[in-house]
Amino acid sequence: MIPSIGIAFIAVIAGLNWKNNAEFNKQTLVRAYYDGDFNGTSIDFKEDGTYIFDNQAIGFSTYVYGNYKINGQSIRLERSEIDNVIKTDLLEIKNIVENGIDHLAGTYIFQIEPNGNELKLATKFRVVEDNRKK
Repeated sequence: MIPSIGIAFIAVIAGLNWKNNAEFNKQTLVRAYYDGDFNGTSIDFKEDGTYIFDNQAIGFSTYVYGNYKINGQSIRLERSEIDNVIKTDLLEIKNIVENGIDHLAGTYIFQIEPNGNELKLATKFRVVEDNRKK
């Protein structure tokens, strides 16, 4: 009896590990990252309409999974708050020039208010992979 419980336990762990690896290994459409001092946050939008949000701090990660819809430069999430970092369900991909203060030139994902304005003091994510142009 005990060996069969052990085998079942190992099978459940192996199944969960396989499922998690399958989620991470899906094709990326857009991936963006915010690099803090001792923490970081990334969001990986997969080609199948799902995303993986990763909030990292001092060697620990919290993962949140969800769904999104993309239309041109706009991304709509199925939830309006994620892990106290994302504060809206609407994101927008923008190319910006260097301002010499808080960001380099490049493509970023901004958090957008319902009225269409950029959410003030919200985290901006630098796009590190963009496969939309294929």
